[in-house]
Amino acid sequence: MFCAKCGTENAEEDLYCKGCGAPLKVEQAKVNESQGLEESAVKPAKKPRRKGCLITVIVVAVILLALIIIAVTNGGEASFSTANIKDAVMALEVDPATQEASVEQDVFTQDTNIIYVTFYVKNVPSDTKVSSLWTYIPSGESMAVDPLYLDQDAQVQFSIEMPNGFIPGDYQVELFLDDKLEETLPFTVE
Repeated sequence: MFCAKCGTENAEEDLYCKGCGAPLKVEQAKVNESQGLEESAVKPAKKPRRKGCLITVIVVAVILLALIIIAVTNGGEASFSTANIKDAVMALEVDPATQEASVEQDVFTQDTNIIYVTFYVKNVPSDTKVSSLWTYIPSGESMAVDPLYLDQDAQVQFSIEMPNGFIPGDYQVELFLDDKLEETLPFTVE
């Protein structure tokens, strides 16, 4: 039963309104007779729900603004890959079965013929491109290794080979996920 005076809902057995204290049975009967309404026709007024709408609009605007900022800072492209690189190390030898470093090191001798980088790629969405760029720091000369495409988490290794050995100096290998630089590892040849 709703109070005719304030619209508060009350139990049928209540004699007085919980909201305003007005008598319910007498008041309700008078209102129903004078207006020709049934009890079920008297309903409380509903308050507008503007706060919830305003909050929703603000959240959507913030998300759109964030997407625009990401696209602008990435040269017009928005990339949301969940993939990431873990435990990247330089190595002299790699276990062929697991692709993990057997002999981990970042200083190599001049007569070394092959140098490896090995790492684990986690949270890989379908068709994730993994690539590396090897650079000899003194000259800036670089060499890219053919990329790999992953459909699941995996241990990955890339290598660079110089049959006559490496030139002494500082080097780096850059690791990319979907053409975005994720990690740089320096190494030295003595």
